[in-house]
Amino acid sequence: MKKLLLCVVFVIVGLSTLKSQEKQAEVHGVIVDTSGMAIADCAVYIPFTSIWTTSDKNGHYRIKVPKESDYELEFKHLSYKPISKKIHIGSEKRIEKNIVLDTDQYIISEVVKTAVSTNWKIGFNLFQQYVLSDEYGRSCKVINPECLSFYIDGDRLIGSAKEPLEIMNNYLGYRIIYYLNYFWIEKGRLLPDDTVDQVTFSFSGSAIYIDRLNNSWIQKNGWKNNRHREYVGTKRHFLQSLWASSYKEYGYVIRQCWSEFAEFQQSQKLSPAVAYAKFHEMYKVYSFNQERGESEYLHFFQFYDYPIQNSIHGLGTDTLYITISESNILLVFQPWNPLKIDKSKIAVFEIVMDDPILPYRVRLDQTGKLQMENCRLKWDYLDSFTNLLNALPNDYWEEIEK
Repeated sequence: MKKLLLCVVFVIVGLSTLKSQEKQAEVHGVIVDTSGMAIADCAVYIPFTSIWTTSDKNGHYRIKVPKESDYELEFKHLSYKPISKKIHIGSEKRIEKNIVLDTDQYIISEVVKTAVSTNWKIGFNLFQQYVLSDEYGRSCKVINPECLSFYIDGDRLIGSAKEPLEIMNNYLGYRIIYYLNYFWIEKGRLLPDDTVDQVTFSFSGSAIYIDRLNNSWIQKNGWKNNRHREYVGTKRHFLQSLWASSYKEYGYVIRQCWSEFAEFQQSQKLSPAVAYAKFHEMYKVYSFNQERGESEYLHFFQFYDYPIQNSIHGLGTDTLYITISESNILLVFQPWNPLKIDKSKIAVFEIVMDDPILPYRVRLDQTGKLQMENCRLKWDYLDSFTNLLNALPNDYWEEIEK
């Protein structure tokens, strides 16, 4: 797999504003169908955040979003085909975005195969185990499970939902509206080293997070502590720790990794014999590349810390530049335990350039919010999926000290 030469400049800007004072812009408009008729009760939201609204009876909507960022705004209604719009928010206070939804009904097809029908309870238990990470629904519970259906196709059990799922997360204190795209699970996947994995599963969807209200101080404090526990180790917390130059203090360990021998030899400028010996002595972790749909092993030196601090350059108290000038994929561990690798705590961190000729720039503030030009950031956990029990909304952040 050929990697492009990275030459990325991070501009890290410290903000003095409090979270409640974060500058916002308003996106507004009208949602109609192809005949021009207004669409009421259309969900408008940024996926996996608490930023959402619905259109009124006249199709009007207004949603406030933080300034100076790029967003994917989704528009969903059960009777229409959903659409997604990319929106760039600069210094503007208001942006108008009118939407037209296809009047053809968006229907989730339900496949009925009598000969291979499955017990609904078995399918639902697997859904709870692998999507919610709570097989018995004690801390994370589907309120409308009747919307789910399951069937077997070959070696796969497949699940779908005819309506958005309402999920109550009692562990983190959120009510989640989850739009399930697909869910499947199968056994017996062949791994690259010719061993057989016991279970392979995949699911996709988008979510709206709604803070739950509770007058109990004990419950609120419990949610606060649980959110903090889950926040440490997330992409946003890691980026904040880079801004604060304190990622080591927060327990992060960074390793450069390679998926193929050729890219390792080229980057290290070693002879084939020496490179081959070193490559096969390295530690490796199994990963599934979702973009390519392929399994691979990522090789890294177990005790060689990637010197990202050498790329940090300060220009004043609140502004830092980070320059990465090599082809790389980074593994971010939190916490680091060389004796027991927990894949759910390892993320693949990579800057992917849109065009190798154009300049690249990433603006990062103290909240961990990014604004990227001509590149994008990949942050994928090695287990490929984040369950809904432990997942915080992407716009959640906590203040950390520099």
